[in-house]
Amino acid sequence: MFWAILFFAFMNVSAKSLEHLPATQLAFMRAWVVLVLCVSILCYQKSSFIGYNQKILFLRGFLGSVALITFMMTLQQMPLATAAMLQYLSPLFTAILAGLILKEKLHIFQWFFLFLSLLGVFIVKGFDIRVDWQGIGLGLFSAFCAGLAYISIRSMKNKENPTLVVFYFATVTIPTAFFAGWYDVWKIPNAKDWLLIAGMGIFTQLGQTLMTKAYQIEDASIVASVNYTGVFFAFLFGWWLFNEVFDVFTLLGMVVILIGIVLNVTFKSWKKYIFKEKNLLK
Repeated sequence: MFWAILFFAFMNVSAKSLEHLPATQLAFMRAWVVLVLCVSILCYQKSSFIGYNQKILFLRGFLGSVALITFMMTLQQMPLATAAMLQYLSPLFTAILAGLILKEKLHIFQWFFLFLSLLGVFIVKGFDIRVDWQGIGLGLFSAFCAGLAYISIRSMKNKENPTLVVFYFATVTIPTAFFAGWYDVWKIPNAKDWLLIAGMGIFTQLGQTLMTKAYQIEDASIVASVNYTGVFFAFLFGWWLFNEVFDVFTLLGMVVILIGIVLNVTFKSWKKYIFKEKNLLK
């Protein structure tokens, strides 16, 4: 999972470095790279290109494509670390939506953790002049769509090949990004841009593969906790490559967001542990 997060960080850096290109164009071109990689892997595995849950796979692809495009827009409007932090709100939305859609029981503490993270968002907005409400709205909407996409994956109950899920994601992203960028002025990339675009696709594929493997061999709560090392990478690369610095209050807001996210993601696991310990004492 650590390596997966590192590759996702490289993907974000590549996208941030291409902010002179429209977000819809970046999503469109990245999807083509990922599509070629997925087709190659599925052919090597001699796996089906259809799947068992076509409707849900298409729905996941559409939701993922909207989340991707709006995240690319967010990256272009605010510092790398801030955009990444907003994207990390998606597990919170996943937990809330799982309770509403999949009828998974949601504890009152999880609602509190959600509001805690949203409080952090308002602190960041209030003290970072580089962040406006449009960017905040795009970031939250991206995280919300990502949460819906994760819910659709969960509803399939691990019946689909992970590469096939990514294949549908890329397949649906291509027309979605094309039509979403109908009025954007797309530009011809130069040689350096093409390398970064290829890097986005390759880093995405590596990150998705390693993340899937991590969830297959280790407890989900442990894997999820490692996920937030991505915040460190976002700060490091933002400072090193894009000269991004933050004041104390903005950092405080980000810490509040992170605390709310981590508590929510790990709540069910430590709740079960506490009750288990109580039963052992009895």
